[in-house]
Amino acid sequence: MARRNIEEYHRVLTILDTEPYKNKDGNTTLNSIETVFVAVTDKVRPDTIRVHIDRMCALNLLSKKGEVTFTINPDWRKIVNSFNM
Repeated sequence: MARRNIEEYHRVLTILDTEPYKNKDGNTTLNSIETVFVAVTDKVRPDTIRVHIDRMCALNLLSKKGEVTFTINPDWRKIVNSFNM
């Protein structure tokens, strides 16, 4: 995994893990994730962002809860830190 991607995932998840981006259930929407990706990274194409979201799901940083709803893994910091050895 590219170090740059892990660093970007860390920045994105740090923002998404705050209250304004979570609903009452603690879930976040695809739209929120895309918005943060555009604001924090150099990724702007929806297809590219979705590939990264799928990669984040494969790394167990996010869990898909529906078509446009995701849950952030509470241990995402440990997972990200394991790549920064």
